[in-house]
Amino acid sequence: MFPERLQLGLQCFVSILKSGTLNVALRQALGVVRVEPEEPSAEDRGAVAASEERIRGAVQVLRALQTDSGLIDFLLEDLRYYSDQQLAQGVRAMQPDARDALSRAVRLVPVVDRAEGELQDLPSDAAARFANGSLRLTGNAAEFEAIHGGVLRHRGWRVAEAYLLTLPHSLDATVVHPAVYEVE
Repeated sequence: MFPERLQLGLQCFVSILKSGTLNVALRQALGVVRVEPEEPSAEDRGAVAASEERIRGAVQVLRALQTDSGLIDFLLEDLRYYSDQQLAQGVRAMQPDARDALSRAVRLVPVVDRAEGELQDLPSDAAARFANGSLRLTGNAAEFEAIHGGVLRHRGWRVAEAYLLTLPHSLDATVVHPAVYEVE
């Protein structure tokens, strides 16, 4: 019993030295906090069939990316047979066309408009952003309430506007790119 208590005491000491507080696991081990497993929400219970309108919008973006840049072909290609130089050349040629196609379909803005790679305080509404999925913590993020900041690794992207067309219903809404035959 004494060795377990000594080990727990040392873990508490290290946790307080590192972060100024006890992490959730230590609080639970000490009986300070009762942690109950969360019930999965309706959103977490698996994929839900998308409406025809949503499918058409998603396919329209994929169609633009494929038609203008061949991005879908690239993503589905087995790349292990290509050299790094061939891949670099292909990506360099494809990226401007894919960027232009994407910008014609949606206007993206950063979720957090700050410089990446710098130590920063979390936004004042970080808890709400974490809850709605627009902020994610990585690294040693055991207890959200004790975290005040970190290094911004990615600003994130949010769709500010979408510029999708209403396509004729006669078209197959699931076709990203038609099969192409060259006739001789």
